[in-house]
Amino acid sequence: MGQSTTQQTVPGVRVDVSNIKGTTRFNDLEQSIQSEMENCDMMIQRFMAHASEIRGFMAAHGGDLGQLTTDVNWLQRKYEGVKTTLDEDIVTLAHLKDLVKSDADIAKMAFAGADQLKLPAHYHQTWLTRGGSGNNTTNGSQDRNLEDVLTLFSNEADRLKELHQFQVQKIKEMEQHMPGVEHGLYERVRALRDQTQVPAFNMVLDLLETIKMMGDKIYEAAGAIVDVREKLTQLQRQYPTK
Repeated sequence: MGQSTTQQTVPGVRVDVSNIKGTTRFNDLEQSIQSEMENCDMMIQRFMAHASEIRGFMAAHGGDLGQLTTDVNWLQRKYEGVKTTLDEDIVTLAHLKDLVKSDADIAKMAFAGADQLKLPAHYHQTWLTRGGSGNNTTNGSQDRNLEDVLTLFSNEADRLKELHQFQVQKIKEMEQHMPGVEHGLYERVRALRDQTQVPAFNMVLDLLETIKMMGDKIYEAAGAIVDVREKLTQLQRQYPTK
């Protein structure tokens, strides 16, 4: 009788957290504890599945992942190059702004000079040289720089000549360095083709494209130099120095 009572009452007892022992069966635990353990087991199984997927991904893309460091370094160099170029462009724009202002002043003087040339001949000398007198002095507060147009054009011609010589020298330096740079790049491309390093090969192709763009810009600069030289020659013919 007592034995049957024990068999009937023990299965109904649920073990809480304070009474758990090493020999406690899972089915004897409280329902809340069983649910928590089942959730933990499901979470562990899910993490194990994720770990297996990650291992498979790493094995399949090991080469690409190993290339990430190289790609990051390349992007860093690219960023630094772009930043340096932008800084140089800012300086160039400031220079061009001053140059445009100077050209605008020269254009105003040239147009005013053309209007002055419409006057009778005996007024031309007072306009073209300093120390002029007469009606020209009445407008000195407005166009005081117009009193020496020949000196203006002479100085501008000298400036353009110096700029032309500077650009020609730079082009010569670039032409001297370009063969060595191209030879080194082609040697590197050949080595990369032999090693079948596709990402690095693409990077070198980008570099070659950049060099080609630089060459195009050099040719554009050469064309601009020729144009400036022609304009300088025309200017010297119109206003020959004595």
